[in-house]
Amino acid sequence: MSFGGIHPFLLKKAAAAPALDPPTSVNYLIVAGGGGGGGSTTSTYTVAAGGGGAGGSLAGAFGETIPDITWYVTAGAGGAGAQNYSSGTEGYASEITDLTTYWGGESCDGGGGGAESQYDGVGGGCGGGSGGVLSGSASGGAASGYGDGYGGGGSATHVAAGGGGGATAVGLPGVGTASHHGGNGGAGRSSTIADGSTALYYAGGGGGSDSQDPSTSTTSPAGGTGGSGVGGRGGDGTDADPSGVNGATNTGSGGGGSAAPDYSGGNGADGVVFISYSTDYRVPDTLTDATDVSTGSLRIYKWTDTSGGEFGWTT
Repeated sequence: MSFGGIHPFLLKKAAAAPALDPPTSVNYLIVAGGGGGGGSTTSTYTVAAGGGGAGGSLAGAFGETIPDITWYVTAGAGGAGAQNYSSGTEGYASEITDLTTYWGGESCDGGGGGAESQYDGVGGGCGGGSGGVLSGSASGGAASGYGDGYGGGGSATHVAAGGGGGATAVGLPGVGTASHHGGNGGAGRSSTIADGSTALYYAGGGGGSDSQDPSTSTTSPAGGTGGSGVGGRGGDGTDADPSGVNGATNTGSGGGGSAAPDYSGGNGADGVVFISYSTDYRVPDTLTDATDVSTGSLRIYKWTDTSGGEFGWTT
């Protein structure tokens, strides 16, 4: 005998399938917003601007009391690149917080904004903003982790600023010798959490600018490169390439500093938050504002909305 064309044996097998449990732990990557690059000026080639620092980054696992807790997620916004001879804006923090008790979880601060000439970088996150350079002065913004991007030496016509700090290395100083160039941004953090296998970089520092006047120099001006290919490149003193470049989208990387004759520092990239765990466990009972990027044997959820979202399971 059958029911609607389905054999009773098949009905019994389907009914016996066990419900999946909540996960016992989840892996995470939290990356805060990167700092904006410093701004130069159109009035003189003696002003360089530092690269923005990378946002702080944390990777790990929550392994206790996962069920019956709702977790709140915020992916911090990147800082704005500076305009017209000023420091870039620092990035905003990213976090995973226990929404049930408002205690616990993990968070990291945003990167410091790159400074204009003669000023120290701004501390923050895992990468402080770098200092600008004028007539040989050099200093960088201190922060937790790798929080220094150092400005390099130079002269009134050979000015090079330092790169912003990255997640795994400090920013490099600008070079004011005959082979002068802006300092490179510090290296970022590699992670495979986005798809479980491909190594991608996050939280690279922005490059410092080189504001020398190309008409009076024997070598071409060169802005510093962004850390790990995700930080924004620094500008150079040409009409074609003076602006700082934005950090790569949703990597928490710093923006590049700008060079005369332009004054637009690159924007710091917004941060990102991932959680990942085995498909042996069920999807979250609460899940808001997340993108499902699951693949293979992994459930993977990604937050880029700076207004925040939630996830959680009940027992």
